[in-house]
Amino acid sequence: MFSTKEQFLEDMRNALNSIDGESDIFIGKKAIFAFKDNVNLHKLNYLGQFPQSLQTPHLYPEIFYPKQFFPEGEDIKEFSVNFVYIDILRVTNIDIGEGTWGCDFYMDIVSPHENPLEVINFNNLSSVNPKFEVKPIWQEHIDEEEEKSSRYYIMANFDFVPLADNYPFDWQHIYISYSVSDKNKYGIIQPITESLLDREFKIDGWQLKESTTGVLRKKEVTHKGTNLVKKVEVREDARVGWTLARTNSVTIMKIGIPLSFLLFLNYFSLFRDFGDIVSSIGFLATAFLSGIALYFSTERPQPLQMTTVDLIFLWYYVLTGITLIVTSVTSLLGEKIFLITMTGLKFVVPIGFISICIFIFKRVKSNRLKPRIN
Repeated sequence: MFSTKEQFLEDMRNALNSIDGESDIFIGKKAIFAFKDNVNLHKLNYLGQFPQSLQTPHLYPEIFYPKQFFPEGEDIKEFSVNFVYIDILRVTNIDIGEGTWGCDFYMDIVSPHENPLEVINFNNLSSVNPKFEVKPIWQEHIDEEEEKSSRYYIMANFDFVPLADNYPFDWQHIYISYSVSDKNKYGIIQPITESLLDREFKIDGWQLKESTTGVLRKKEVTHKGTNLVKKVEVREDARVGWTLARTNSVTIMKIGIPLSFLLFLNYFSLFRDFGDIVSSIGFLATAFLSGIALYFSTERPQPLQMTTVDLIFLWYYVLTGITLIVTSVTSLLGEKIFLITMTGLKFVVPIGFISICIFIFKRVKSNRLKPRIN
């Protein structure tokens, strides 16, 4: 609580000036902020151009001009721009257990440097399943420009952050993160524009839901020197990514068809007469053990965690186990109690089935379980 307006303004001024770019820094959606004497130290204005080839009615995409000029202290420093474009051909081996995915793609680079691919770092190349193979396709100058246009065919494996909770109804976000290895030496990078974002490629077992491109900024705190001087820096990665939904028809068939027959066997046992107790218990025991065998034969992501498919089998075990125990116990209490209990279970089992379907539907649709792009 501030007692005076002057105190509020003074405290606010001190708080903003404490974000000085060295001990702290603020990352906004489009810019970086650090203050000294009430003035933002980071004043980066990018020079832009509007290529006619990308223009459509009412849409004029902007990209960087090949040369950029940024303030550095009291001087102005010139930076060259590296233009990178990615055309995915095929996505393979999306492994949500190890958090890796592979793809074949064309990479077009427009750059003033002799070997442009060597100045680009791929920040999420897989360390679990390493693969990076490059084949140069062509290289040429266009209209006597200083920049050289190059195309490469690349086969590589990348890391991503998997979200396995909803398996086999899961959504995943795969991406390629890239940056210039040395900004001061090689300049900056132009993120892929929306108009050139690849939205069509071959990917078996998945459906493309969303494509994204942009720059991800991360604040990193380091302690340097023997005195562990605190230093705050901002790392910028250009990213292009795709949100995918699993087309789970095969998985659902492998689980749903056998499980539906086992549920029918479970429910059928409730209609057996009191004199057929042994047969009823035999049906239920068979259904329970078959469910266990089916579970261990089902594909599940590693490392093991509680996924949607696990919850389905857990519900089945609880339902079948309770039915088996209740049938066994009530058979010892007389025919009248047995028949009343079986009548009750004839309603409980369908209600339980409807409840688990509603729960799974809400879980799959929950935004909490959808992948975050950043």
